Amino acid sequence: MNFKYNPDTFTIESDDPSVFVKVAGKVTRRGTYFILHEDDKRIGFATNHNFNFEQTEVQPDGTIIWRISEIGCGIYHLFEFLGNGIDEEIEPYRFTDEAEQSHLLELFKNALTAYPGTPDLSKEGEVPIYSGNNLPATVEYSEGVHLCVDRGAYLKQEIPFKFNPEKLKVTSNDPTLYLQYVGSLRDMGTHFVMHMDGKKIGFATTDFHPEDKTEVLSDGTHIWRIDEVGCYVWENDCFNSKEIGPTHFSSKAEQTRFMETFAQALMNFSGRIISVAGRPPLDSPDPGVSLVEYTDKVLQKARCGNYLENGTK
Repeated sequence: MNFKYNPDTFTIESDDPSVFVKVAGKVTRRGTYFILHEDDKRIGFATNHNFNFEQTEVQPDGTIIWRISEIGCGIYHLFEFLGNGIDEEIEPYRFTDEAEQSHLLELFKNALTAYPGTPDLSKEGEVPIYSGNNLPATVEYSEGVHLCVDRGAYLKQEIPFKFNPEKLKVTSNDPTLYLQYVGSLRDMGTHFVMHMDGKKIGFATTDFHPEDKTEVLSDGTHIWRIDEVGCYVWENDCFNSKEIGPTHFSSKAEQTRFMETFAQALMNFSGRIISVAGRPPLDSPDPGVSLVEYTDKVLQKARCGNYLENGTK
């Protein structure tokens, strides 16, 4: 499919009138946003949700390397666009399956090569760096995007979890099934409580902060590494959380269900590091996608039955 940029409509057009990319523009202190249209689908793409992680590059000859680190992202009127802006708000999009994901990512990549663009790569307080030319652009997906694609983070989940930024909570259609962020004490890791099947199970990144292996990649992708399962969680009035003692699972089946469901829920918990002047750090309607891993210690204990009621302590 051939693409050509129309500067009058801020659109990357194709041979098929139902397939095109709308250029929303640069967002202050964030990245450049695009909307892929295919029939009735609307998929948001961006160079980054936080300008501090912007990796798009302008070469000495004016060639642009667009580096995309946001896939299926929400695009809202609350963003202050430096450019065309948007006609309609775009909700976060999750792909039906790997085939659709591969098709749409390749389609967008091909379209964006036809966009000469004028990316603003300046940082706050610096003179803006612009590029305007007719050279074909290079398009790359970031490391975090490749990891999320490989692990299915952009695919629709069996349980439709949703992040509530006001309560720092990940909810589902079942009011009894949710994940609550509890926070962390000094020198300790980040703690969560998974509410499921009438039980409350504590999870944490570590019980000793210097050993916390949670990571933020160079493109802003958040990787939660969980090192404590069924752990003690202290009382926290801010999140209406009461003390929860160490908890064990009744069977390996329950253990597997809890650990898999917790990981799916946590993937929806603030996958972005958001820093916008004058706004709370987690105020975005779209929290992005984060990755979740269990440490080798946790996986070994799970295999040995250490988290079971009658398992080895």
